[in-house]
Amino acid sequence: MKQAVKYLIRGLKPLSVVIDVIFVPLTILAAAWFRVAKYLELKKLPLTKNILLKLGVFPIVDHYYEPQFDFRNVEVSGIRPLLSLDMNIDEQLKFIDGLHYQQELKNLPLKEQKPNSYYFHNTSFQSGDAELYYAVIRKIQPKKIVEIGSGYSTLLSIEALKRNDTKCELICIEPYEMPWLEQLNVTLIRKKVEEVELHVFEQLQEGDILFIDSSHVVRPKGDVLYEIFSILPVLKKGVLIHFHDIFTPYEYPKEWLVDEFRLWNEQYILEAFLSYNKEFKIVAALNFLKQNYFPTLSKYFPVIAQEPDRVPGSIWLEKL
Repeated sequence: MKQAVKYLIRGLKPLSVVIDVIFVPLTILAAAWFRVAKYLELKKLPLTKNILLKLGVFPIVDHYYEPQFDFRNVEVSGIRPLLSLDMNIDEQLKFIDGLHYQQELKNLPLKEQKPNSYYFHNTSFQSGDAELYYAVIRKIQPKKIVEIGSGYSTLLSIEALKRNDTKCELICIEPYEMPWLEQLNVTLIRKKVEEVELHVFEQLQEGDILFIDSSHVVRPKGDVLYEIFSILPVLKKGVLIHFHDIFTPYEYPKEWLVDEFRLWNEQYILEAFLSYNKEFKIVAALNFLKQNYFPTLSKYFPVIAQEPDRVPGSIWLEKL
């Protein structure tokens, strides 16, 4: 039933403005009932509960015991005072200073030119984030990359690996998306990352890369907890780790919170993990560098230099 609902919703997208107006009375009625149902406790309303579970929908109400979804009156701009976290600013700047691949980055296309090839103006992995990933691959010449969550980042890494002198195995852990991954020269694991044995990650050596771009949501038995509390501790010294959509030391972008209602929380548990943690260090917090050292960043990353409004969100760590 969930799949059928998904296809129905996709078909209605072009009519979203009209549907929004037509369904206002139903929205008010449904919202009122959901609020009452939560107050009455859904476990005591088995029919309603089972219908919601079948449809893959569940109500959240504005209450301090519930996940927060209304950030209209919350100030989310500015640096947060993360006193327990070493931002390692001098080493971040030194790390960026060693990445001299400007001409290669300029040669990558902005718009799609052929199927299954990278271009910057895609929907998920754009300038800044992509430029840094490309340059890191070129600089450290990894022999193995494990990607948790694949897509445009995979296409970009393939472009970088073509220019490297060393042979590299690219392992993609992607349970849901991107059927075209089957056509690429990668080792594809169609499992949830929490179902993947730890030995896959224990094989990473100094100078290899673990690239993480998964659900961004902390949930019991979920991917984020497995990545941070099971995978990161078994990594060997010198492995570089990337997390996507991390904006430390800032909050998530305001439009994500206010307009898009993204209930993501991976960033906060990663910050807690890194606090007072001497086993890992930050080598590049890209959003921080973009907001505070943009002229320096622009010297090495020519595409984002021309796109100053871009909001990158990659953080790179090194296992010590």
